[in-house]
Amino acid sequence: MPIYLVFLSVVAIWSTTPLAIQWSTLGSDFNFAVASRMLIGLVICLLLLWIKKQKLNTNKLAINNYFYAGLGIFTTLSLVYYSSQTVPSGIISVVFGLTPIITGIFALLLLKESFFKFHKIAGLLLGLTGLVIIFKQTLSISTEMIIGLLAVTFAMAFQSFKIGRAHV
Repeated sequence: MPIYLVFLSVVAIWSTTPLAIQWSTLGSDFNFAVASRMLIGLVICLLLLWIKKQKLNTNKLAINNYFYAGLGIFTTLSLVYYSSQTVPSGIISVVFGLTPIITGIFALLLLKESFFKFHKIAGLLLGLTGLVIIFKQTLSISTEMIIGLLAVTFAMAFQSFKIGRAHV
């Protein structure tokens, strides 16, 4: 697959995810929406294994990895789905736009990796500026939104930490 198609696919998926999260919680509890998403993901993974005629690794290390990865994903998704009740999808996108910066900070602290070079900082600031411009009309903070903002910020930081730890 050409790299530009991969890039466009990633942009399309990540830019529409917060909106899809808000849509999936309409008329149902956010816990149901999270559990449904996790179940759909499991079914798709098992279907892909079946199509590729691969067996699921069930040794102790693999089971532990599945458990901890699933727990991490469930924690992050639960916080984002919870926050989507009070935080507009545009602001969720802006908060998750900070992921590369927070991941870089974790990489610097945990791995002593020199992440912040001029071209990376310029790219991150350009991307963040774009997110703010696109979603500036939804950037008004009300008192009802503060808990949701804290939840989505923690979810983003937790996701960044998991990404940063994956390189250790």
